Amino acid sequence: PFLLAMLPMLSAGSTREALLAMRGAAINAGVSLSLLMLGGRKFLAQAFGFVAASGSAAALRALSFLTVLGMCFIFDLCHLSNTLGAFLAGVLLGETPYREQVDAAISPIREDLLGLFFMTVGFGIDLRFVLRSPGLVAGCVVALLAVKALVAMLVCLAYGIRFANAQQIGLLLCQAGEFAFVIFGIAREAGVFADEQSKFLLTVTSLSMACTPFLAKLGSFISGRLQSQIDDQLTLRPVNWTQELATKVEHARVLVCGYGTVGSLITELLDTKFIPWVAFDINARVVTEARAKDLPVFFGDLPSLTSRAVGGRDQELLGSNKVAVITTSSESLAIYMVQRLRRAYPNLTVVARAKSASSAATIKKLGAVPIMPEMIQDSKLTNLPVGLSVLRALDIPQEDAETLVDKIRRSYRKEAQDEEAADKDDVASKEGP
Repeated sequence: PFLLAMLPMLSAGSTREALLAMRGAAINAGVSLSLLMLGGRKFLAQAFGFVAASGSAAALRALSFLTVLGMCFIFDLCHLSNTLGAFLAGVLLGETPYREQVDAAISPIREDLLGLFFMTVGFGIDLRFVLRSPGLVAGCVVALLAVKALVAMLVCLAYGIRFANAQQIGLLLCQAGEFAFVIFGIAREAGVFADEQSKFLLTVTSLSMACTPFLAKLGSFISGRLQSQIDDQLTLRPVNWTQELATKVEHARVLVCGYGTVGSLITELLDTKFIPWVAFDINARVVTEARAKDLPVFFGDLPSLTSRAVGGRDQELLGSNKVAVITTSSESLAIYMVQRLRRAYPNLTVVARAKSASSAATIKKLGAVPIMPEMIQDSKLTNLPVGLSVLRALDIPQEDAETLVDKIRRSYRKEAQDEEAADKDDVASKEGP
């Protein structure tokens, strides 16, 4: 938003004109933002509440578009970027209590609008310039990809990610972003860039994005070759695993016992909230695959590994501010783990899966929080209530936790529907006409 507001000021002819433009923009922005952020939130909440009560997705979609276009019009009247108005309209829509309904109403045409956006951008690419100066265009594209890939890889390495994964992340993130199209368009309208300069930058941006699928395959190939050379035992028990585990346990809010289907679901929910976690599993294959992705998963059980890693500090570290989650589907193993954790760490909050009412009662009697999914299956979709309970144990508001779980549920259902449709297409293609 700051860059969008500052771009028109760069076309000022002198420092005095730039300062005057900056002052005028600051006044207009302050007045418009104050009115919109204070009055807009209350008005939008009431308006969307009225429309949502009707149950009409079309009306909700129309009101969403009206909000975006209205914000663009207001910002244009205040001599500010209408793109900035559209951006802030999205922020306001995201803060309403009906953001999930808005997302569901817009989702049927989201891909169409995105495709229309890229088609519009495509008309701005000057192919004649590419043919006239292929060396310059190719050099700029390669330089952009190389610099961004190197910077992203170095950042990953600085945070302790292995080189195999760091280079893959760098190749995935090295292309220019679609927001560059918006920035370059505004800069051209403001006179910061000439038409030829803007077309050249749009061309370089588009070609870099076109390279993404090939770079993603290249990064995956290199990562696979490098990971195949890693010794399994070294992956399971790195040389400095005790120091690494001690650091992870000290900073983690959640300790996951069992990194299978349910454990990975819980960590996925935690990652969306940027909540640090550490997991334990006794399946060598699961741990090896997770360690290859630089995930904090360790081979063994929580009490034994933690006591070895932190020594006598485990009682201090595993207190009431942390939550342990037992994800196993075995009733006897779940009860046994609850007993061990409650004896070793009486202040630790423990959440455990339960398959029956009797096991839930036993777990509750031991001082843990039992969770019984509606269907006893080792699938992510049916075990979302376990993730919800973990979020609530971390004092995350009920509404926020339910919103996050609903979003994950819709994504899983969409994936299942897409897989079912792909299977039907495969069967139909095999059967022939």
